Amino acid sequence: TLTTYYPGYVFLNNVLLNGTASSYPSNNFFMSLYVPVVQAYYGKPDFHLVPSSPYVNAGTDGKDIGADIDALNAAVSSWLRTVPHPAR
Repeated sequence: TLTTYYPGYVFLNNVLLNGTASSYPSNNFFMSLYVPVVQAYYGKPDFHLVPSSPYVNAGTDGKDIGADIDALNAAVSSWLRTVPHPAR
């Protein structure tokens, strides 16, 4: 699909849940749904990778694979301050 519809695509250092490695380009990660990789798996309201995750600093930019949680939290926090809250 990628080759057909996105010629010249770059698909590297992604984490795919329960994927079939032979169906994707090399240099990607495949994991079970049952392997905890984010703090939220442990009941915490935190979506940073667990420190022992093999995906820490494994992105093509040397950062954690996945969303930049600190930047996302900052953006949401900033946006929430601008949203009018209904009277309580």
